[in-house]
Amino acid sequence: MVAACGGARPTPKAHPLTRPTSSPIASVSAAPVIVDPLPSFEVLGKESLERWPGTRECGRQEGVAKDGLKIVMTAAADTCVRAFVRATGSVSGTIATTATLADGKGDAIVLGSKGPVCVRKGETITVTVLGDARARVLLRQSP
Repeated sequence: MVAACGGARPTPKAHPLTRPTSSPIASVSAAPVIVDPLPSFEVLGKESLERWPGTRECGRQEGVAKDGLKIVMTAAADTCVRAFVRATGSVSGTIATTATLADGKGDAIVLGSKGPVCVRKGETITVTVLGDARARVLLRQSP
């Protein structure tokens, strides 16, 4: 490169970076990251909608299935339901009115997998999940 007076411009010398030998900031240990083995309700909702399109969520429950997870719903109109369950271990689940209409066992269950459980207006539906595991239950119904 040529300078204004016609001479070559000198190349600047790189300045060495000086680094402190000890940090003035105390080191902070990071908290352990806890990874939830269960999909979130948002993920479970998306998966369940892909398996049963055209439905809407009508109930959800999360907790230790040993204590018994329950969703109780009274149908406001004739409707059909399915329950989608994810658990950290094997659990058993049922959908019942006056009798058990669907059941299943495992760590990823669709209660009503062979077809939704349909009820009349005013009937009460009870979804129950039991087992030695933490679980999330999502109940979907037809419009």
